[in-house]
Amino acid sequence: KKNMAAMSNAAHHLLAIKKNGEDLEASRIIQILSDSVLVGGEEKTKDEKKYGEGITARYKGNFVTIKIDSRKISKEILSRIELLLEEQSTDN
Repeated sequence: KKNMAAMSNAAHHLLAIKKNGEDLEASRIIQILSDSVLVGGEEKTKDEKKYGEGITARYKGNFVTIKIDSRKISKEILSRIELLLEEQSTDN
């Protein structure tokens, strides 16, 4: 029953993402569904923080989703973020 509730919550989350007009690639759908089972349906705190115009971070349990609107931030900032992510991928 826990997994059913968790999957239902994930379905609602996916629907909200779609309504917001965000991209829903297969890998993201799979990740959200997998994460919902890992969380086990437990209600975790959900926090959202805006980092100026165009960048929002959503915190849920052990996961952080960062949404960046490249139309609202400078190319320099986007390049710096990409560089940080690339550095992280080479470290692992």
